[in-house]
Amino acid sequence: MNHAHASRLAIRTRASLSRINWPLYLALLITAALPTIYTTTRIYYLGDLPTEWGVNIASQLAWVNLGLEVVQEALILPLFYLLGKTLHERDATLNKLKTGLIVTVGIYSLFTGLIALFAMPLVQAMAQSPEQVAATVDYIRLEMIATTLFNAVRFLTIFFVLQDWRRVIYTVLAIQILVSVTLDTLLLSQLEFSLRLGVNGIAYSNIVASICTLVYALVVVRQRYRLTSADLHVQANFGWIREWFRVGKWSGVDSLIRNAFFLIFIIRMVNVVEEQGTFWVANSFIWGWLLLPFLPMADLIKQDVSQGDKLPHWDKMLGYFTTCVLIAIVWILLSPGYEWFIRNILNTAITQHLHLILLSLPFYMLFMFNTCMDSVLYGRGQTRYLAIQSVITNVTVYGTAYVCYLQGWLTPSLDGIAILFGCGIAVDTLVTGWLYNRHLRQENYAV
Repeated sequence: MNHAHASRLAIRTRASLSRINWPLYLALLITAALPTIYTTTRIYYLGDLPTEWGVNIASQLAWVNLGLEVVQEALILPLFYLLGKTLHERDATLNKLKTGLIVTVGIYSLFTGLIALFAMPLVQAMAQSPEQVAATVDYIRLEMIATTLFNAVRFLTIFFVLQDWRRVIYTVLAIQILVSVTLDTLLLSQLEFSLRLGVNGIAYSNIVASICTLVYALVVVRQRYRLTSADLHVQANFGWIREWFRVGKWSGVDSLIRNAFFLIFIIRMVNVVEEQGTFWVANSFIWGWLLLPFLPMADLIKQDVSQGDKLPHWDKMLGYFTTCVLIAIVWILLSPGYEWFIRNILNTAITQHLHLILLSLPFYMLFMFNTCMDSVLYGRGQTRYLAIQSVITNVTVYGTAYVCYLQGWLTPSLDGIAILFGCGIAVDTLVTGWLYNRHLRQENYAV
């Protein structure tokens, strides 16, 4: 009986794996991999700078991105569901692209403008080293220009993913990589011909790369839809924005709560113990390399759930969950090589970085399963569940930690901060699993 059950499970797993859109996954993987390569190049160049200021200043963009991630998750992620609903209706799609870009650029301009305006008090509030405050403020203000442009590109990229326009996705990526690597070499590196602008060279590189990719993406839309001047002058209909707000508000609430607690209890505490550079490099390795094969899978799930046929839950999702297990096994098998990679590729000291990465590894294995479930909820437009799990997780985990800190039972340390963050992931996975199962029951276990 056990052998028969295992045989049926193996057959079902192979069937589920075979229905995954692997060509699109490969396109998304390459799209994620090449930016990781140029980010690694940046870390290497920063490691060559005469002082640690470059890494410490660049690391401060982490808390800025946390704030902007709230806007991204409220605006950008619901697009898998909203654009997917009318993807095959030309006029409706063009209207959503036009009005959506206007709203996206407008809202990002507002938020990035506020961050640039109040950059000085914000940097001081995050406990950045006093001698690095002025340089950090200059860098953040430049990056806000790039961020606004980049998220317009991100908006259109989601549309390209839904359309499965792989060649366009590759080209957007190629332009971004070519411009970024070239300008990083000319503006940031310590090579003889470099202008050696320091960390600000990264911001200038991002601005130019975002402009180039945005222009190309707009040209593609115009050519693919054979837009005429009449199409461009059709009166914009913003009526669908109400549904965008309805779906996006819960996604935004989830991100706001999650990131506010992360900002206070993780990022600020890392600054307090003066390990921001260590934390940033370790996080860059985890998110840039270890999670590299998984994050495209999360976007693929959103696309599959929002566009694909409804199937019994395990027929659709078993392949994705199996892939998570395989990725975790690869992490373990490759772990002896992390030390070499950090020393030679990231160009940094290894002791603290390696320890922090290995300490975080089990929690990020849970994170993959958590994110698979989140992606299904995003794809179905069920963002209210994300807000619920965020409230429960952050209040229980970080609220408890704060009480312990006030009572003197908890002293900030890099290990303690990493474990606290990991506990947040673990609790969040449990809560998400409960809400995910509730959603499945309502859908008769079909996704």
